[in-house]
Amino acid sequence: MTDPSRGLSWRERARRVREGESALANEAVEEPLAALEDLFATILLRSFDAMVLCTREGEYLEVSDSFCTLTGYARHELLGQTSVTLSLVDPEGVRRRMEAEVDQRISAVNDNVIVRKDGTPRMVEFTQQFLDSDGLTLVIVRDVTERRMREQELERLSREDSLTGALNRRGFAAQVDALLASARTERRTVHLVVVDVDGLKGINDELGHAFGDTALVEVAGALHGAYGVDAVVGRLGGDEFAVAAPAGTATDVERATAELRAALAKVAIGPAGATRGLSVSVGLTSAVDGMGTLERLLAAADAGQYVEKRGRQSASADD
Repeated sequence: MTDPSRGLSWRERARRVREGESALANEAVEEPLAALEDLFATILLRSFDAMVLCTREGEYLEVSDSFCTLTGYARHELLGQTSVTLSLVDPEGVRRRMEAEVDQRISAVNDNVIVRKDGTPRMVEFTQQFLDSDGLTLVIVRDVTERRMREQELERLSREDSLTGALNRRGFAAQVDALLASARTERRTVHLVVVDVDGLKGINDELGHAFGDTALVEVAGALHGAYGVDAVVGRLGGDEFAVAAPAGTATDVERATAELRAALAKVAIGPAGATRGLSVSVGLTSAVDGMGTLERLLAAADAGQYVEKRGRQSASADD
């Protein structure tokens, strides 16, 4: 005899058993179906990953213990609610995503930030699996806060000079390239300054590398102070820094450079009784309307800096 329920989903088979529409309406079938439902409930409730069974509209029908732990809500506080009514996530973003994914019948991995009951945010990654045509949805949520924080820290370290806190060459190049692209669109001028610390080798040789490191830190701080919070400051390597100023005129940049020199002259590097101030050699160039590559701009500014340094060295020799 052909099984009339062959090919039906377990949900439809269960419905037919309840309504007595199938020859399978007997204990031999009811027990496996009940066991399957119990197994599903156990997986849902005890899963290490946070899991939610919800309607098309996002109403929670069942939640796992892990989801309760993640959100800070008790199970009875969650059932019948949605992520929007509980203010777990941004409502507009949820609406757009749910509409798009239900209409297209796809399952996707999404990133979001949820706000726990105590108000603390957690970064999560979740997958939605649509179980039937009525929009019954299984949502699997994974807390990725610590992982994302580690990734962000690694990304920061890959772009930042560990000694001075300024951007390293890679980080500086990435930000200035973006700045130039924006300036081309807005027809805005970007000024580039190359700064070389005078006499750093002498400080290292005569006073020790610890004082040389202190000098570099002082220069980085003075660059931020002189050129402003909008300026991009990077350490290109050794004793060389660069600054990209996204606003102001060449006169403004020259004024900031004068402030830099004055600030560094007041710095005391070295042991008590043998301190010295700092000086820098500077080269300046401008990318009108953002035109030009970073490499060419650096070369032009570096040439100006080299001329100034040679002039200072010649004057010192004459003295």
